[in-house]
Amino acid sequence: MAQLTAATVTGEKTLRTMTVWSDQKKLEANIDEIIAAAGSAVGMTVTGGMTGPLAVELN
Repeated sequence: MAQLTAATVTGEKTLRTMTVWSDQKKLEANIDEIIAAAGSAVGMTVTGGMTGPLAVELN
């Protein structure tokens, strides 16, 4: 399960999302399913994706 999922509006019809996972294995086990679900949502198109380590966390 993801630790945090956030979305921000970047345009009239666009969003940018970020999901933080508790460990690399959970990310690898779930990322393909999440991308497929986003691409199958009505009116949504996946335009790209990136993965990498969390650099900074501020609370």
